[in-house]
Amino acid sequence: MMCSDRITNGDAPACVTVCPTNVMKFGEQEELLKEAKEIIYSDSRYDRHIYGEEEAGGTAWIYISDKPFGELGFKMNVPKESIPAYTKNYMHNTPIFAGIWFAVLAGLYAITSIASRRSSEKENATKDDEK
Repeated sequence: MMCSDRITNGDAPACVTVCPTNVMKFGEQEELLKEAKEIIYSDSRYDRHIYGEEEAGGTAWIYISDKPFGELGFKMNVPKESIPAYTKNYMHNTPIFAGIWFAVLAGLYAITSIASRRSSEKENATKDDEK
């Protein structure tokens, strides 16, 4: 995925390497953000927003544009909080609920096993009494 063999060898993905307009870059996010900020603040044609820097907690893809992103069809109501932050509290409690569920099921198994064993013992005792 994403030319993993090329990246492992220290090369950029093929799409970045062969892009005829040189509009895509590949590298460390901090370096790319720094470069994007230098571009948008040094050239007044650019919109002063880096899409993907803060959206959804920051994304793996960032975009700069000379037009507002809303006009280009980008969703502008993306929350700034990261997606995992929405599930953090639920996932944090998952081991607790799993442990409780395990205890309940183990208890039910023990109860039914004991009841089954007693039933078998009564049945065997009744058969022995009939003999």
